[in-house]
Formats: sequence, structure tokens, C-alpha cells
Amino acid sequence: MGALDCDQVLDCAIPDDHERKTKLNDEVLRRAKAAFQVKNLPSAEKLYTRSIEIFDDDHIPYSNRAAVRLLYGKNEKALKDCEKCLDIEPTFTKAHYRKCQALQRLERFQDALDHCALSIEMLGEKDTEIFQTLEKEIQSDWEADKAAKAKIREEAKEIDNNMPPPMPTRILPKREVKKEEDEDSKLRGYKKTADGKTTSYFHTELDEDAKKLIGSCAPTKIEGGAPAPKDEVGGDTSVWNAAGTFEQKSLTEWMQAEVKKAVKKGTLETYTQDVDWKLDTVNGDASRTSSRGKVKFMHDISVKLKWTTEGAEGTILFEHDGDGEWDVVVEVSKCDSVKRQFVNDHVKKSGAGLQKLVLEKLDGVQERFLDGEACKTKE
Repeated sequence: MGALDCDQVLDCAIPDDHERKTKLNDEVLRRAKAAFQVKNLPSAEKLYTRSIEIFDDDHIPYSNRAAVRLLYGKNEKALKDCEKCLDIEPTFTKAHYRKCQALQRLERFQDALDHCALSIEMLGEKDTEIFQTLEKEIQSDWEADKAAKAKIREEAKEIDNNMPPPMPTRILPKREVKKEEDEDSKLRGYKKTADGKTTSYFHTELDEDAKKLIGSCAPTKIEGGAPAPKDEVGGDTSVWNAAGTFEQKSLTEWMQAEVKKAVKKGTLETYTQDVDWKLDTVNGDASRTSSRGKVKFMHDISVKLKWTTEGAEGTILFEHDGDGEWDVVVEVSKCDSVKRQFVNDHVKKSGAGLQKLVLEKLDGVQERFLDGEACKTKE
């Protein structure tokens, strides 16, 4: 096995050959230990998880990942890792110790003390001292927790005793409203105009002289308009508004043709087997707009591919969100159980494998589109 970069170590398919599988696991554990030593906890957690994926019957990576997660504050997950480690190797001292720590941090103090006692009984004299020291720490934390909760209860009780009794709510008698006042209240915020109509207080009433001075403000329909001119670049027509301030030119034909050319078919080569794809459909529009001297290129292209590999097949859809990014939807129509992990790693995983390869090609077309290549004068 050659040298693998970080992404390959985490993302490559797990070899079937035991020797190559062991070499990959050794490299993963070496990097995990180095990451843990410099307190790069996210990387250490990912790498120990990768080791578990390679050999899920090895107890040590579970215990080591529990140590990482305890430092991370992921106490519930650390507890589960310790229990899994002890299922595989019931006498592993570090897993017993870390399980007690996880229970302590989850404030399950009695369970933590019980497991300390069990560990001393199971592991013998050589580990008695470390668990007795841990017992004292757990007992101290438990007493502090009890004292803190008792103080809160006392403070709550004191507040309750010092609070004045609630005052009775005064119910006012219903006020009789005169008819004239009732009529006025319905018109609050309104007024009467000279012709007897009801209108808002903010309405300005104009006399006849003012109306003659202002003239009619009613909207009128504008008939006709300038004909849409031919675009001088490329030969396709452009649509302008009558005032000549907005232009839109369709570039759909160029965009779809370039996308088809870029992703018509291809192959993703992986460590163990290949994934082939071929183009199914291309849909959507592309255009260049010009508004008040500002040019903008936009598209909503969607591309659907059919992919196949040994033991699995399906489709993958790339839809542009109109804001520079692609949304990806993967569908699996057939997949053997033994190939499920391979499909997850190389087809379904975002930013890797097949998705990464096709997106690089689509981004290349999009970059040329945004640079205005579709609008350059044809030779």
C-alpha cells in the first residue's frame, strides 16, 4: 500500500485482503495517536472511528475513542464506547476506569461507585489503588452536588415564605356607554368630508382650484413601445424594455451544450473498484441580463446522471440553486449488502468520490459561463 493522504485514509474503501487491511489500520492508529497527543480532538475522534470501521472486533480503539470523547464532554457517547470495549475484553482496566469517569460526569454517582467496587473485585490488587483514589473523587463530587442542591431548595423555600400574599383582583362594574359616545367610538380615527363621506383623518380634502392645478393623477395605459432590437453579439435576439434600461439574452443553448460535453460520461477510479456514469438529462435555463449598466449571468441548470458499479446502480441529480452552489440528490435503485459501505463512501458522501469529480466538471463550465465565454463573438 502506497502513502495515503488524510482524505484517502478516512475515505478510501476498506481492502478485502487482511494484510493490506492491517497496514491501513496501523496507519490510521498512528495518525490518531499523533492527533490525540497535540489535542486535535476532532481528528482523533474521526481516526479512531475509522479504525473501528476497519476492525470492529478490536477493543482498544473503543477505549481510546472514549478517552477523546471524555475530553470533548461527550460523556454519554464515551460511556457507550467503554461498554462496547468491555463486551469485547471484559478485563481491560482503562475501559473500566473511563466508564467510572463517564458515570461520574453524568452525575450518576451511585452507579460510578458501584462500578469502582466491581472493578476492584474483578481486576485484583494491582489496580486497587487507582480505583480507590477515583472512589474518593466520586464521593467528594457527590457530596458537593448534594450540598448545592440542598442550598437551592433552601433558597427557594425562603423566597416562597417571604413573598407577600396575593392581592384580590378588583372587578370594576361595567360602565354604561351612551349611544352618542358608542357611535363616535366606532368612527375613531375617521372624519366626515364636506359631501358627507367618511374618510381617514390623514386624508386631505382638495377644493376645486387645487384639483384644477394638480390635474388628473389616474394611471394611463402606454400604447406601443420600441421594437426589440437584434443583439449584436452571437446572433441570438435580446429582449429590451421600452425605456432601453433592461436587456435579457438567452444563453440556454450554449450552457446545456457545454454541460453535456463536460459530463457526457466518465469513470471514478477508486482503490478497490470503479464507478461509471453517463448523462441522462440536462434541463434548466441560462441567461445574461443587463440592468442600468450592470451585467449579470444567471442559470438554474439541473443535470441527472446514471451511475453503475459492481453490485450497485442508481441516479445522481445536480441542481443549481441560483446562488453559485449545487444541490445533490443520490438515488440507489440496486445495491448488494456487501457494497453498501462502498456506495456510501464513493457515491453518497458529500464533497467526495463521484460527487466531487462531477462537481469539478460542472464548476468548470459554470466558471466559463460567468466569465462571459458564451457571449464572445463567434469567429
